Amino acid sequence: KSTATTHKTGSKKARKGTRRASVAPVVFDPARPATLRAESAVVLDRRTRNVIWGKNPDERRPVASLTKLMTALVVIESPLSMDDSITVTTVDVTGAGRSRVRAGNRVSIGDLFHCSLISSDNAATRTLARATGLSTAEFVARMNQRATELGMERTHYAEMTGLDAGNVSTARDQARVLEAAYSDPMIASLLGTESHSFRCGKRTETLNNTNRLLRSRTDVAGGKTGFTRPAGYCLATQCGNAAEPSLTTVVLGAPSSSSRFSESAKLIDWAKKSMDPLAGTAATSHR
Repeated sequence: KSTATTHKTGSKKARKGTRRASVAPVVFDPARPATLRAESAVVLDRRTRNVIWGKNPDERRPVASLTKLMTALVVIESPLSMDDSITVTTVDVTGAGRSRVRAGNRVSIGDLFHCSLISSDNAATRTLARATGLSTAEFVARMNQRATELGMERTHYAEMTGLDAGNVSTARDQARVLEAAYSDPMIASLLGTESHSFRCGKRTETLNNTNRLLRSRTDVAGGKTGFTRPAGYCLATQCGNAAEPSLTTVVLGAPSSSSRFSESAKLIDWAKKSMDPLAGTAATSHR
C-alpha cells in the first residue's frame, strides 16, 4: 500500500523563495543553443508541435529506459486498476539489476507504475507488463504498433525495459512518445512525482525521481531518464506552463549523467529566449 507521494505540482509553493541549483548562464544566440556533447537532441514547441532545433534529430540510437514511456502507454490501455496487485516472480527480477521489488512480493499496479517511471525499476516494469495478461511477444508487438500510430517511423522496440540495445529510436520520435505519455493524466502525474513511499512485504520503500531537473528547476514539469552503455545518458523533459513557453526537450547519448541534465537545461534556457512567451512560437526556426 502506498504511504506517501510528493508531486512536482504540490511542492512548488514550499520551495518558493529558496535558492535553487542551476547551470551556469548561457550566452544567448538566437540561431542555436550552446554546443552540446550529446549525440543527438531535439527541442519541440509543444503548442505548435514544431521542432525548433535539433542535433541529429533523426539518428537511430538505443534509448535505454526512455523505452518505459511506451511501456506505460501500453499498460494504461489495459483494464487494470491502480489498486489491483500482482506477485513478482523470479523471472521478473532475473537480470533486472537493482530493484525495490523482490520475487514473492505482492505489489499494487500503482506502486509498480511509480517504480517504473520514478526510479526506472526494470523488475517492476516487467511485472507491470505481465499484469496486462499479454505475453512478452504480444506486449512488444503492441509497443511497436503504438509507435507506428504515433508516427515514430524510426523506432523499434525489442522488449519493455530498455535493457536491450535493440530498442532503438530517435530524439524526434522520443519527443513524440513523451507528448503521448503526457496526454494521459495519470502518466503525466507520475512523471512529475519527486518521491513516493510504499509498503513492499514487511518493509517500506521510498523512491526518489531520477530526474534531477525536477528538484533544481521550477519550470520543469517532469520527464524520464535512461542509461545503458550502448545508449549513453538520456533524458526526455517536459517544461513550461500557461504563463511561459511550453517545451519538450530530448537529449540522447550524453557522455555523463550530469551532462544530460546540464545540456537539457541549456536547451530549455535557449528555447525560452528564442520563443514568443505569449504565442509560444519560435522567433527563428532551425533544424
